[in-house]
Amino acid sequence: MAQFNSEAIEPITKLVDSDAQTAVDTIKAVVKAGQEYNSFLGKSDDKAGSVTFVYKTAGITANK
Repeated sequence: MAQFNSEAIEPITKLVDSDAQTAVDTIKAVVKAGQEYNSFLGKSDDKAGSVTFVYKTAGITANK
């Protein structure tokens, strides 16, 4: 477990640092918005609809 922590968990934690909570909050907001939408352009009340949100982020690179 100590090796897993030092080789996996700690490097990931250092990459996201304080941005982790911001990322979590943003993802939660996107999920909530997705649950509230069922059409971009409108639909009849008797029709089912769904909307999918795609969230794009900048890539993460390892420092070597």
